[in-house]
Amino acid sequence: MVNWYVMRTKPRQEKAVRTELLAFGVELYLPTTTDYHYYGHGRKKKIESPVLPSMVFVHVEADDRFAIINNLKHEVRYLVDRATNSSMVVSDKQMSDFMRVCNVPEVKLECVEFAIGDKVTINGGQFDGLQGVVSRINGKKRFVIVLDGIANIAVDLPAEQLGVENE
Repeated sequence: MVNWYVMRTKPRQEKAVRTELLAFGVELYLPTTTDYHYYGHGRKKKIESPVLPSMVFVHVEADDRFAIINNLKHEVRYLVDRATNSSMVVSDKQMSDFMRVCNVPEVKLECVEFAIGDKVTINGGQFDGLQGVVSRINGKKRFVIVLDGIANIAVDLPAEQLGVENE
């Protein structure tokens, strides 16, 4: 069965591991962001940085996951789910939600009528249908939402697009 697994790399080796995995034909996801570093005399350099340092998501057969890491030059390991004491599996729904969020450049949430722990659904817009739990409220207009335990995000939406789920 093909599953998504979270692979942990050494610091600053995510892109090198991505290159190796792609050479082996492994389907993967490495969310990145592009920044510009400015140097003296008006020079600037475009820098691609991982959104989640030291993490690469791989989509592989359960039986092949360890053979893949044994063939890599870089040292990697899989994150372990402590409840089951096995490699952490990310569901296809969680992964597609996560990819959708990562492909949006700026994320903030606008509303003050929610409390920490509220289960919420985003209604409308590019995040329509995403479900999560409010984990932190920063000030009056910024919220952090956990998407089924896989990612913390901050999203900028009109208040009417966010609704509390019925338990």
